[in-house]
Amino acid sequence: MNFVFLLFLGICVLLLILAIIGLSKPSVVEMHESIKINSTPEALFPFLSDFEKFVVWSPWIANDPHMKMTFTGQKGEIEHRYEWKGNAQVGEGWMQIVHIHPNERIEIDLKFGKRNTSKTGFTIKQLGGETLVTWFLSTDIGQNPLTRLMGPIMKKYILHDFNKGLNNLKTLLES
Repeated sequence: MNFVFLLFLGICVLLLILAIIGLSKPSVVEMHESIKINSTPEALFPFLSDFEKFVVWSPWIANDPHMKMTFTGQKGEIEHRYEWKGNAQVGEGWMQIVHIHPNERIEIDLKFGKRNTSKTGFTIKQLGGETLVTWFLSTDIGQNPLTRLMGPIMKKYILHDFNKGLNNLKTLLES
């Protein structure tokens, strides 16, 4: 009987410690990844602001080449929208341009599944003969301490995908 009580007490203490650590983590996770590409901002920008071109270099397209995709709105303009529905790896969601400053910055609302809407997008800065592209994301993961514990893990995987996508873009534009 004492063993069962001690085991129960140990589990409760462990959950309490995890909850306290989780509460110390931010509820908003922000991340960015950058790459230098041998291209001009003018040549590069359409691959960021036109979702039909975005999916060509997207790091997720290879996870489900049969996903259903819908594109609406004027390409490269506010309210241009991309919706997808795919297998368990890519899920379903949408992206919509909400702010655009040609050849410098694009801001996008991103809705993935039933999660809150996140903010993502790209900044572009010319550096001599190269262009620095930064892909950013800001997402609110909520107040649940266990979910907040997952923030750093989620960030690691998303940054890996951002890096893969940006390298795909670099290869596409430099070939």
